[in-house]
Order: sequence, then structure tokens, then C-alpha cells
Amino acid sequence: MFKISFPPSVQFFSIETLYKQTIHLDHLFER
Repeated sequence: MFKISFPPSVQFFSIETLYKQTIHLDHLFER
């Protein structure tokens, strides 16, 4: 686990964006 000195909303947005990017990369590699 890691701590970020951002508001919860910004932290959640960052994690969600990273998650979506990971899914996107996963789809690209599956081709």
C-alpha cells in the first residue's frame, strides 16, 4: 500500500485511471 497526499477524490481518480489504462493495455496485448 502507498500513501498519497491528495484529496480522496483525486486519489480515487488516479487509481481508477491507472486501472482503466491497465485494462486497455491488457486488451492490446491479447490481440
